[in-house]
Amino acid sequence: MADLHDKEMGVHEKDTTHHIENFETAEEQNAYAVKGDDSDGHIPMTPRRFIAMVSLLMSYVGANLPLFFISGSLTFLQASIKNPQTQGWSTTSYGVALAAVTPFSGYLQDLIGRRYVVLLGSLLICIGLAVIGSSHRFLQLIFGCVITGIGAGITEITSTAGLAEVVSVKHRGYTLALLYAFILPFAPYVLYAQLLGEHATWRWSIWLALIYNAVALAGLAFSYFPRSHLRAEGVRRRDLAREVDFFGGFLSTAGIVLFLVGLQSGGTIWPWKNGKVIAPMVVGLVLIFAFIIWEWKGAKYPMVPPAIFKGQRIVGACMVTAFVVGMNLYAVLNFMPLMFATVYDPDPMHVGLKALAFGFGQTVGATVMNVLMSVFKNHQRENLLSSCFIMTVFIAALAAVTPDNAKTVIALTALAGWGVGGIIAPIATVALSATPDSFLATVISLINALKFLGGSIGYSIYYAIFSGKLKVKLPATVAAYAIQAGLPLTSVEGFVGIFLTDPTKLATTPIPGLTPAVIAAASSGLRWAYADSVKFVWYTTIPFGVICIGAVLVMGNTRKYQTNRVAAALE
Repeated sequence: MADLHDKEMGVHEKDTTHHIENFETAEEQNAYAVKGDDSDGHIPMTPRRFIAMVSLLMSYVGANLPLFFISGSLTFLQASIKNPQTQGWSTTSYGVALAAVTPFSGYLQDLIGRRYVVLLGSLLICIGLAVIGSSHRFLQLIFGCVITGIGAGITEITSTAGLAEVVSVKHRGYTLALLYAFILPFAPYVLYAQLLGEHATWRWSIWLALIYNAVALAGLAFSYFPRSHLRAEGVRRRDLAREVDFFGGFLSTAGIVLFLVGLQSGGTIWPWKNGKVIAPMVVGLVLIFAFIIWEWKGAKYPMVPPAIFKGQRIVGACMVTAFVVGMNLYAVLNFMPLMFATVYDPDPMHVGLKALAFGFGQTVGATVMNVLMSVFKNHQRENLLSSCFIMTVFIAALAAVTPDNAKTVIALTALAGWGVGGIIAPIATVALSATPDSFLATVISLINALKFLGGSIGYSIYYAIFSGKLKVKLPATVAAYAIQAGLPLTSVEGFVGIFLTDPTKLATTPIPGLTPAVIAAASSGLRWAYADSVKFVWYTTIPFGVICIGAVLVMGNTRKYQTNRVAAALE
């Protein structure tokens, strides 16, 4: 009778079915956390916990080593595996794969856990590096770079989120600083790659990266058993398969791949007006826009839940900052070596030595500023703001480059590196402090993807500006210097054409009035033309630096998030 009465009154048995979580309150965070906000935040260090944390640190470095050594060995690699039309696509394919897989892999980790995802990522890096190191054909090389990029995208997210969740929120700056401290021995990667390529083979740099990643994989397999609160906690497998946002994953992955492939091929493989450039970029942008609309209005259990932005401006401002800093980072990464090689001595060893300043500046800046995020935990916005000013001022100051001031420019690149490193790493620390514990990998994945997207768009802007200036300045400056050295006006056109296309023919081509002094003057003019052209790249970074400063200013204070809560345990 009671059952009948309940039925008539509309009383039903409570639905105990679990679903993917789209929100996590502060009370739920503390209930699931290993240590709550008001605890002492202390977790004892055991040998297994220590090995797991070191393995995560190594896996982060290992995820970056392939790109370091591929880009550092590019001249040797291109000489060994020839494909002139697409010679830069070894690094491009790696970057596209990394950026494309990043958003969905972060989402997946927050759903089902990190252990098996990171093991898969580390294994893919090892497989990809084995393919690259044994490559003798271009397609084999590209295949290896794609596999390695996918693995690196997965692993870099896990190492960052995995370390952040096993220490207290207010001490995450100390722990994440170690990610960059571990990279410090590899800061001279260009020098290492050049030495190995010159005295052994470029393949050794790849094999060393493979050995390093294999050690990290073994450490993770042995010691990394995290216990954390997952978005899909308690969800049955058959229900999970229905609730996972596969459509959002398709839209984000396909959109990023198509947009970046079109963007990276424009002006290199095909002209910008070519349909093979325009079509993938347009379709990619449409898919990315569709992804945003789907996540906002369509997805029931979205990859990017609104909860990560709710009640604060910190995470959103960090994502804007990451996108814009990516634009300035890739300006320096791509145009600094070119500047050193064209304005100064083009010897690869000398270029590598000059580039050390930026590498060390960036790594030390990232490490020190991340530490300061915990030392001055109530002033994280001010720390970021100082780095934004340093980055903006000293990248712009590189416009002072001339063929006569190499030491000054090297010092400026070190300071610019400090500024970039002081944002690119701590921005994740700040964002994670305000992120609910169930969405840590999602936020890291979005920051990483936005950083790379910003870098790709920025590079295209900078390259268009640089090539436009150089096209005008190079022949005019070379001609002016040659005339000043005594070359007759009637010989200028022929001389400049040969000098800029195939200077070796000058020895066998009769040109009236040509002397060694004219050739030396023309060489000097070439260096000045490059200096006068590349400075416009550095000028163009200024508005992006100002946007960074603005984004940090509206970020809001992170003080209330700096607690002793420890989100997860290492078993």
